[in-house]
Amino acid sequence: MPFVKFLSEDAGQPDIVRALAHRLRGLPKQSQRILREPSELTPAQREFIGSYVSGLNDCPH
Repeated sequence: MPFVKFLSEDAGQPDIVRALAHRLRGLPKQSQRILREPSELTPAQREFIGSYVSGLNDCPH
């Protein structure tokens, strides 16, 4: 991740989460709100979309 100065060249997602933990504290709660609040899509459909996009981004889900 050379475009992020505070990370090494071989840093991955876990390194980003550790480095930015103070900024990412609310992410799990926000993710659950997005997946579980009333919507035209079911929670399963939203999970599928998230998994599909992760796959497109070469990010294991």
